[in-house]
Amino acid sequence: EELEANRFDQRSKDGQALMRTCKALLEENRELGGEMREDRPRELRAALVLKRKQNEELATKVKESADFCAQLADDSRGLKGQMASLAASLKSAQRELNDLRTGKAELKKRRKTEQHGQAMIGELKEQIAQHHH
Repeated sequence: EELEANRFDQRSKDGQALMRTCKALLEENRELGGEMREDRPRELRAALVLKRKQNEELATKVKESADFCAQLADDSRGLKGQMASLAASLKSAQRELNDLRTGKAELKKRRKTEQHGQAMIGELKEQIAQHHH
């Protein structure tokens, strides 16, 4: 084979066929190389466009989440204020209830004392009436 390769003749029929094949292969390689050089940047640009779109969507979602968190924080502050107000109202109502219970107990005690006093007055009246007869 080496001897045949050394005896290559461009003018022979086989040599010309080999030269045409080599030229065709070189041209095909150039075309493929050009396509590859064009395809890679095109792929990268498409990927970049896709990533930018995804970033925009994520930025929108982050902003929506931040707005929602801010709204929750506002709602939380409002609820804390309402809870403080309700706690104060509850303490006031508990004090009032305790005052009413204390007043009721005092009235009950006073009524019992008055009833006892009335009973004693009744007994005294009976004793006086018995002494006068």
